[in-house]
Amino acid sequence: MMDVAQARFPIIPVKYFLRFQFNSSQSIEKLNCPLTVFHGTADKVVPYGLGQQLFEQADCADKTFITIPGGAHNDLDAFKEYHSEIERVLGVE
Repeated sequence: MMDVAQARFPIIPVKYFLRFQFNSSQSIEKLNCPLTVFHGTADKVVPYGLGQQLFEQADCADKTFITIPGGAHNDLDAFKEYHSEIERVLGVE
């Protein structure tokens, strides 16, 4: 959360305003299951690079990062690539 807030408001000392930290880095390092992340390149809520960084911190044997070109934060289901990848991940024919 801190990294996202700092990326969005680079000149504001956001650490003084965030009541809750929501440290995703600590949580994802403890993950012990298959992981699939879908991330749009046009996401203005969680920048694409931060999504990649968080994904790299996961210590899962089975992990996949799926990029949706042009996708934002809440519109991935509007992209054909999203649906085809969801079907592939879930094994839907």
